[in-house]
Amino acid sequence: MLNTKTARRSRPWGTVLVASVIVASAAFFSWEIEKEASQRRHQQERMATSEQLNAIGARIQGTVLHDIALTTGLAVEIAINPDSTSDEFSRYASALLGNSDTAIVHTAVSQDLRITKVYPLAGNEEILGIDYRDYPAQLKIIKAAMKYRAPFVSGPYDLIQGGTAFIIRMPILDEHEGGNSFISSVMDYQSLLDRTGLSDQNHPLAVTISAINPDEKEGRRFFGDAQIIDQAPVYMTLQFPIGSWELAALPKNGWTETSPRFANILPLPLLTLIAAIAVCYFKIRRDKESAKATRILQQSAKRFRSLFENASDGIFIIEQDGGHILNANEKAAQLLGVSPEA
Repeated sequence: MLNTKTARRSRPWGTVLVASVIVASAAFFSWEIEKEASQRRHQQERMATSEQLNAIGARIQGTVLHDIALTTGLAVEIAINPDSTSDEFSRYASALLGNSDTAIVHTAVSQDLRITKVYPLAGNEEILGIDYRDYPAQLKIIKAAMKYRAPFVSGPYDLIQGGTAFIIRMPILDEHEGGNSFISSVMDYQSLLDRTGLSDQNHPLAVTISAINPDEKEGRRFFGDAQIIDQAPVYMTLQFPIGSWELAALPKNGWTETSPRFANILPLPLLTLIAAIAVCYFKIRRDKESAKATRILQQSAKRFRSLFENASDGIFIIEQDGGHILNANEKAAQLLGVSPEA
């Protein structure tokens, strides 16, 4: 008898499941790549910001150390010539400061904590005779400079004669002065900002600066917005003979968004999804066509079996090469006198 098999209906769920796994894997892979790329972009932005901050710091430190050196030169001159007159001091200060690119706007000599000489005198007359014992905040800085016997940069201060400035205080290392003689050089605050570019409204960085004195636990911010510290800035420390300044900076418009960009994640899983849909479509279409062909074959086999078994004539199916009878209908079996099952 002719054998047939019942065709199984095609089930596309396996293909869909595999495609879903592939698309999900592509999305995860794309996410990881973009996350790493976003971290790399952020690090590059931080490095660029750090380089810009280093340039600012170098200009600040260069300016301050240059003016410290000038102040030290004046202190040495006073130590060598402790009995010099105000005119002699003015001539030396004029020669030293007048031929130098400096932020120092005036300088003063103090003996026994009292200002005795000033250059230039014009516009600064009212500070002559000032006793620092009447200014406790400044006296504290003076005592620190005397303690460490080194130049101390402090400020900014609002000056008695007007304006805002940093003050470099350098002890005069002369035992004849009783240990309380020093020279103060006043650095114009705005001039320092201009020289370092911090006063430029178009500067790409938002910067904050804090002074850290050796006897203080926390720094004192004197420039910039305090909120910068809360936004993961880059840092730089400027060391001075006494104390240091800490600079913190970030891009003026804030850090670029550090989370992965959706537009960069989408293409790979989208293309994978399109490919998976195409594969599923052609697979399902092929399975449907195969199932249809199987049904047609089964129906044809059933019709053949019906015709074969119900024919009024004897029908034999004979092997082509060997001549053996492979099958026969009931009428043929009757002609041969055997049963169809035989």
